[in-house]
Formats: sequence, structure tokens, C-alpha cells
Amino acid sequence: MNGVEQLVGISREVGRDPEWVLAGGGNTSVKQEGFLFIKASGTGLADITPEGLVRMEMGKLDQIWRTSYPTDTKEREARALADLMAARAAGEESKRPSVETLMHALLPFQFVVHTHPALINGITCSKEGESAAARLFGDRVLWIPTVNPGYILAQTMKTSVDRYADRHGKAPQIILLQNHGLVVAADTVEEIRGLHDEVAAKVRHHVGRYPDLTPVAVDRSTSTAAAAAAKEANGAAEARFFTNSEVSRAVGDRDALARVMSAYSPDHIVYAGVEPLFVPSQTSGSPDASDVTAALVDYRKRLSTDPKIVAFEGLGVVGLGPNAKAAERAHQLFLDALKVSIYADSFGGYQFLPPDQVAFIRNWEVEQYRSKLSDTGQ
Repeated sequence: MNGVEQLVGISREVGRDPEWVLAGGGNTSVKQEGFLFIKASGTGLADITPEGLVRMEMGKLDQIWRTSYPTDTKEREARALADLMAARAAGEESKRPSVETLMHALLPFQFVVHTHPALINGITCSKEGESAAARLFGDRVLWIPTVNPGYILAQTMKTSVDRYADRHGKAPQIILLQNHGLVVAADTVEEIRGLHDEVAAKVRHHVGRYPDLTPVAVDRSTSTAAAAAAKEANGAAEARFFTNSEVSRAVGDRDALARVMSAYSPDHIVYAGVEPLFVPSQTSGSPDASDVTAALVDYRKRLSTDPKIVAFEGLGVVGLGPNAKAAERAHQLFLDALKVSIYADSFGGYQFLPPDQVAFIRNWEVEQYRSKLSDTGQ
């Protein structure tokens, strides 16, 4: 079995496990005969085929590190993205490589797998994340502080990886990206699996509480009314109501919802929105569209967008989207954020992305592209 076939296998393996990857998140790569084969942006890992990979020329990717880019953020990202696109091999022009291609290219291992597991993000999205990582893994792990994604993240990664290699005589195989996820790198897929097992086992050993996902009974007419109200007020095509013991606790009041009132990672922004809309409980009974509309006024004024998640106090949550898949993904990523916050309690408490990075991601062309793909059901 060649490297590409092995990559497809391990990609599907992690992509079909919601504990490691949700929606279109995560990316994987393999280096083979002077090329880097990496997941195309917008392609899901769960059902990826060789056609879902973009073949990149390693020589052209290396040249990007030697290129000087403007200091202006928008211009820098545009030029770096253009150079990334230019590194595609002949015949690959119709595909768009993962924005994290440079991160994969700089690691001197055949396989690189980048995932966003809620369990591991309990550390990366916590107040004591860096010290917890050092305590659990020692010098086995490289910690990357949170920075804007794109070229700046790639540049930060390169500097940190080079320093690590200088100190330890080899590149890191386990990398934790603050408010982002996990990267593991190895020359065999068997070792990739071993690294995943190692990291997960050590984190589980230090988790004090796990999310309670026990189903909660809700009157059918009330949940239907909530979904209809959210759908009508927002003009969404699809709405999905959901709850469980953990969600029920989180929507108990506005203070309880605070743990998910901002974003932990780029994927949470892309698929579940920058923050949920909170709708206070109504003494009149089942919620209707006017209840949601009243709450929407301030939300739209502050954020200049519509919510993808509507949280009804004391009831549950509705995921919204232009299609059923988008509404389901909003639900998945909201629940993922809730799980991350609970795991983070074991490591000093949760910590959101900084506001300036949330703003950057919301306005970044790359994430707007991913959002459009999500909205079309991809």
C-alpha cells in the first residue's frame, strides 16, 4: 500500500470518529516522491478519496519560507495564499489546499494528522493549558500559543519547530495548538495511532468530570415551537432542536450559558457562529417568533450577523442553517464547545479565543470560503 492509500485510510479512521473530528474540520497529509498530498479545503475526512487530496510541490512550498511578505494583514494573507496556490502541481488547479499546508510541509515526517478532539482541546482551551501540557507530556510536546491562523500561524510554527529541533536534536511529533487542536507526525500510520492513544490516555487520566450527555425529555409541542420560532425569526431554511442533561444545565440561565458565549476555536466560529443567541424564558408558555425577534435586535446590532445557535432559557438549543447538514453541524459544534469547556474545568477553567482573533477569523477570506462550503452542504 503506498503512502496516499495509507493516508486515505487513517484519514477516514479519524474522520469517522466524532471524538477526533467534526464536520469539515481537521486535515491530513503525506509526503511522497517530492510532493505533499494534503486534504483539499472543504473536503471531509470521513469519506475522503485520493481525489480529495491536493498534490503540492515541496520545492515551491519551501520557497514560501524564503519570501518576504507585507506587514499589512490583508495584503500579507492574500499574497501568501496566492503563493500557496501556485505551489499546486500541474493538474491540481481546480482544488484548494488546506490553509494549514505549510504547517504540514515543515514537519520532517511522512505523515501528519491534525485533529480537533474536544478532550484534548480541554487543555488547549484552558487557562492553565501550557503548564498542564508540560506537566502531562514533558518535552514530548511542543506548545504553540494562540495566534491568527494562516501565514502567521505557519511562521510561528516554523520558528517553534526549529527551536525545538535545535534543543532536542529532532522535530516534535506531538504539537498542541492553543485554542485550536492537536497535531501528530510520524513516518508510519501505526505510530500515528500510537501517538493518538498516548495523548488521549494521559489527558483522560487527569480529567475530573466528563460531560453528562444523558437524554432529557422535553414536551414535543414545546420543542417543535422553539424550532419553528427560531427558524421563522432568523429566516433559516432548517432548524434542529436538541437537548441533554449538559445542554439543559447550560441553558438554565444566562450565567450558566457563559461557558459557551464565545468561540474556543476557528471551527466553532465557522460552523456554530461566533456566539449563541440567548432567548429568556417566557411566562406565556411555548416560545414564538416574537420572543426570538426581540432578542435578535441587540445580537444583530453587535455582531452584524444572524446566529447559528439559539439557546432557549430552561428549554434547550436550536441549530440553524440553510440546509439540514448545516443545522446539524451547528448543533455538533455547539455541543463540542460545551464539552471543551467542561474538560477545561480540570485544567484551570475555560479560555476563549481572544476577541481580536475572533474578529480576524470572521473576516478572513479562508474561513469565509469554508463557511460558504458548509452552507452549501459540503
